[in-house]
Amino acid sequence: MSVPQGVSGESKVEVRAPGGNSMGVFRFEPIGVDASAPGGARVLRTFDDVAAFIADSLDTPRRQSLRWQAVLADISQARFGARRPEAHAAVRGALAQEGWLAG
Repeated sequence: MSVPQGVSGESKVEVRAPGGNSMGVFRFEPIGVDASAPGGARVLRTFDDVAAFIADSLDTPRRQSLRWQAVLADISQARFGARRPEAHAAVRGALAQEGWLAG
């Protein structure tokens, strides 16, 4: 795993397939969370950051909503290398629906 710097200086986590093959490389683009979100503004840089945000910042009814349950299901798969782009999109979508996706 390497952490190259993005155009704006934000880090991008790059995950390579076993054997170092560059095909299928997924780069986790940091996701900004707006200050109106529970816990305030932050940047989610990994799927672990997303899981921690859900566990620590969301109240139980919101955490149990379908959108966040879908995100948690995708994150579980993303940790094992599957559905990373879909999990990333689900996080962005859920944050946007809540009005918490930073501009």
